[in-house]
Amino acid sequence: MIKKLVAFPLLLTVLVSCTGAKNEDFRIQIDGKEKILPREETLVINNGFFFPSFDWNRTSLLRSLLPIHNVMEGLISYDFSDKKNAIRPALAQSWKQLENGKVWEFQLRKNLKWSDGKNVSAQHFLDHILYQLEPENGFRGVEILFKIKNAESFYKGEVKKEQLGIKVVDKNTLRYTLEKPFFQFPSYMVLTAFLPIRLDYIEKHQEDWGNRVDIPVTGPFKPLHIANSGEVFLERNEKFYGESPQFKYMKIMPIEDQGTAARLFSKNKIDINFEIPPHLVKKKHASIQSRPTLAVLVLAFNMQKPSFQNFGIRNTLAKGTRRSNLVSALGSEFIAYRSLYPEIAPGSEQIPKIKETLVPKDLESLKRLNKENLKITTWKIPICETAAETIQHQWEKDLGFRVEIDITPHKIMLSKLKKLDFDMAVLPFTSIVEDPGFIMEYIEFATYGADPPEKVLDAISSANATENFDERMKKFVVAEKQFQKELPSIPLLMIKKSVQVQESVKNYHMGNFGYFPMKDVRLER
Repeated sequence: MIKKLVAFPLLLTVLVSCTGAKNEDFRIQIDGKEKILPREETLVINNGFFFPSFDWNRTSLLRSLLPIHNVMEGLISYDFSDKKNAIRPALAQSWKQLENGKVWEFQLRKNLKWSDGKNVSAQHFLDHILYQLEPENGFRGVEILFKIKNAESFYKGEVKKEQLGIKVVDKNTLRYTLEKPFFQFPSYMVLTAFLPIRLDYIEKHQEDWGNRVDIPVTGPFKPLHIANSGEVFLERNEKFYGESPQFKYMKIMPIEDQGTAARLFSKNKIDINFEIPPHLVKKKHASIQSRPTLAVLVLAFNMQKPSFQNFGIRNTLAKGTRRSNLVSALGSEFIAYRSLYPEIAPGSEQIPKIKETLVPKDLESLKRLNKENLKITTWKIPICETAAETIQHQWEKDLGFRVEIDITPHKIMLSKLKKLDFDMAVLPFTSIVEDPGFIMEYIEFATYGADPPEKVLDAISSANATENFDERMKKFVVAEKQFQKELPSIPLLMIKKSVQVQESVKNYHMGNFGYFPMKDVRLER
């Protein structure tokens, strides 16, 4: 009996040595065959999100973009090792502006390849723009493309594609003509809307194309396997134009439970963890990196409601909301947000802030609204739920204004917003682009039941068309003052991003909230 017990672990040792696998290695099934991914060659990330699709047109949740930004690269990328988050060449080797920022020309690198070996051309970028601007394809957020000349008119069927402000000059040269001069335009090339696309592949595989691992990509990695558990595996793309990543594989996990994720991190089962228990963030644990981001929470009004057509009501709620209460309730990874212009952006000290001051007559108008039984509708997301509940208690205590909370799942929330079936709503909004003008433009998306305030948008557009920083800031001040005269929504909080990183992970530079390239990371096991 003892001999058998001794022999059993010896047998295991023989089996492991024969397969070449170690206990911590990963085994996946590809076309019925087992593939072993060595742990020391694999970067393991807990994303905290179940991955929906490799279709970068349909993927809107922030961290679900992590696989996308590692299998796809666009014309430019960000250099997060630079404190100013400078943009750097990617598929484009260079670019230039013409006509005072109204025309932008991008020169692609020569001999670029998709992961299946086919050549990347300027036509693939034009194909993607046209693909999104076809209304029957039903893309949300297509408005981001309306900066391109005649894009909105083409979307509405008013002009032909030949009149669209994007031209293929030659196979390696792409030219954008915009509606107005816009000096931040190159930084928008990190957005999924401006990535290239392969129509031949989409036409072949139709609706299924985003769920296939043989999808052609342009990034440093390519899809390898999507597990039923939601785990996504990537492998190094040998056709990538640039320096190959130091590690060969990436495993992206969807663990939502913060306690589980933290325990696996403590056992070195996870290298980078985005789901962190608040107490570790609060203690500033040595493994944690944090930085402010251009991600905000706002309270939007349904402007079709007679009560909220009254600027005095909106202004009173803007002044009467204590952001410090929200920070206390949600934690140190949040920053009070009192202006449309982001308070972490350069030049924010020049921007006037909403003052949290009230006079008695303001409160009387609010109390009369109690009979209307108004509600704050919010996404079924812990941050949004806590913010809504904190506002509810604070308003009743300080303002005598009572509201109910309506916590709503994602799809139902989208439907309510579209149908204007709400009174007020707590909404998250995030800018992947490192540009304060972009976050200010959220006013277009956070204005419900009325046209977005034209004077505010005109002032933002004027600022975006100004190259000189000081002159640009003067115009942002004008935009801010005009916004505070209208207040279709209330700024609440800006969000810091925190991530746990193992000591063995080197050269990881935390990007902004929705941009997660890992190609520069090095593993030192």
